[in-house]
Amino acid sequence: MGGAGVLEAALERYPEIIVIMMTGYGTVKDAVEAIKRGASDFITKPFQFDELQFVMTTALEQKRLRSENAYLRSQLEARYRSKG
Repeated sequence: MGGAGVLEAALERYPEIIVIMMTGYGTVKDAVEAIKRGASDFITKPFQFDELQFVMTTALEQKRLRSENAYLRSQLEARYRSKG
């Protein structure tokens, strides 16, 4: 199974998972395709530790913001829901 298959299988089984694709032979086309399929980011080897740390920090922050946004939307919906 290739990387795209692993990505799809992981997201199907764990929809909330953060996926960072890592490859030694990546192209811009591959990166765009991975992100379209649900990856949070794409990194090519060899990479610097700082680069990986930045990508991971950014992905976690995006997940936190999506979760916070969903929570706040649910609070607004509950507060301003019209009865009937």
